[in-house]
Amino acid sequence: MGHSGGGFAALSYASTSPSAGRLRGLVLLGTAAHGQDTPDGEVKMMGSAVFSRALRVPWLGRRLLGSTTGAAVDAVVRDVNRQMFAAAAPRVRAEFFRCTRGWDVRGALASVVVPAVVLHGEADKVIDVALARVMAEALPQARLETVPGAGHMLPLERPLLAVGAVAELAAR
Repeated sequence: MGHSGGGFAALSYASTSPSAGRLRGLVLLGTAAHGQDTPDGEVKMMGSAVFSRALRVPWLGRRLLGSTTGAAVDAVVRDVNRQMFAAAAPRVRAEFFRCTRGWDVRGALASVVVPAVVLHGEADKVIDVALARVMAEALPQARLETVPGAGHMLPLERPLLAVGAVAELAAR
């Protein structure tokens, strides 16, 4: 299972690792196989001490990350999202966003023959749902489910959907 950047890692592993044959399925949440070319300004912001301090202020951090969740998300979920983001080291955040530039595994996905469930929030403003569609079409055994009202943080917004997807694949 991989969410967002974790999905990038899962796709890279599934499409290139010699040991990927051990996989029995993939659950991909709010992710893509290409198209995440983060601009310099955003990379710089992710590593900024000012941004990091702002994330530690609850009301301000929730506001800064407000576009990462759907509109109807509970305030507690928004704050958990803020806390997780604030806990990441600034250098790690910046390097992660920088390393996605030019990343594209679409061509290798035809070799990923395990069942895959792709879940993507219809209100995701971080990774466009169109990129999830392209990814799901490139995976030979993928099922795409778009989630009405959900944003990018599916593991927090709709945790039971993620658990259900894992259970679906485990039952096969």
